[in-house]
Amino acid sequence: MSIAENINLSELCLTMAKRAKWAASEFNSTDTDCKNAWLLLSAQLVRSKQAAIVRANAHDLEAALIPTRVGDDVD
Repeated sequence: MSIAENINLSELCLTMAKRAKWAASEFNSTDTDCKNAWLLLSAQLVRSKQAAIVRANAHDLEAALIPTRVGDDVD
């Protein structure tokens, strides 16, 4: 059973688009020093989670190779 079977993809995409539009507006009105601090912190967090991210990506790639029903999308 796929997790995606329980998700309304159209609704999810619309919600994410609305959040992205709001976030872009907020980000545009934020001063440069704050943006730079956020970017540096984000980069640090990604680096600190690198091993977990690589493991999760490997898991996703392995899952994509498992035969599924015809017409199923890969999560």
